[in-house]
Amino acid sequence: ALPISGRLTWPFRWYVEHLVNNLGVFMVCIALWVIVATAAFRASAITPEEISSAKSEHPYADSRTEWLTWKISLYHAVENFISAHPPDEAHSLMKYHKEWVLFLVPCLVFFGFIHLGIFVAYVYSIIMRR
Repeated sequence: ALPISGRLTWPFRWYVEHLVNNLGVFMVCIALWVIVATAAFRASAITPEEISSAKSEHPYADSRTEWLTWKISLYHAVENFISAHPPDEAHSLMKYHKEWVLFLVPCLVFFGFIHLGIFVAYVYSIIMRR
């Protein structure tokens, strides 16, 4: 039987082992991470209808609201993954997103940093083997 620390870390080790076994699988996992992060940012966005007082100044308030919201959410997800920090416009992120984005952003930063770190280590190990 595994010690308690082994049982707690087993899912993480299993996930990392499956990531580094195949570059294609790794790229799919990174793409899925970005898609999930985009959907999470989109779900946290406040629509203009939910803010009656700020409809005119709301950044998503135009005829392309849904597409623009998804586009901005994708931007936030990719920026969050590449830079491993909250989106640069954190003040507007807090203004135009629901409160639970305060929990979402640190989680995305943490998991994005882990994926980015594993990816860099994986690419480095491939280069060093040659």
